[in-house]
Amino acid sequence: RAVLAVDAIVASSFNEDATKPQLLSFSLNADLGTIKLTFSETMNVSSLDPSAITLFAKPVATWQSYQLNSQASTPDVQPTDVITLEIASGELDSLRRVGIAVSSSAAYLSLGGSAIADQAGELVRAIDVE
Repeated sequence: RAVLAVDAIVASSFNEDATKPQLLSFSLNADLGTIKLTFSETMNVSSLDPSAITLFAKPVATWQSYQLNSQASTPDVQPTDVITLEIASGELDSLRRVGIAVSSSAAYLSLGGSAIADQAGELVRAIDVE
């Protein structure tokens, strides 16, 4: 049966989303030139700022690192909790020159707090390296 406007009930209370989303994991595919980011909740893909992502060869801030540029893009357009970021071939070469993306254990990621927001506009929890 169809729901009529007179049947609908308004919420008696509403609590806004105030929980910062978190990056749960990431994977780097050097062959495809992609980074897959998995978050704790649905994210607003259009708010992604790739330049807030830095990759490291070791989990130490003083080690070789590479900050992605804003040309990295994503084919994802709908809100999702898993985002695939495409890295341009020249940028992938730059990663390899500093020792990132040369083996499965040679990639660590830091994420700036302005990198992406969830559907409610809450910015992601930042991740730093030591």
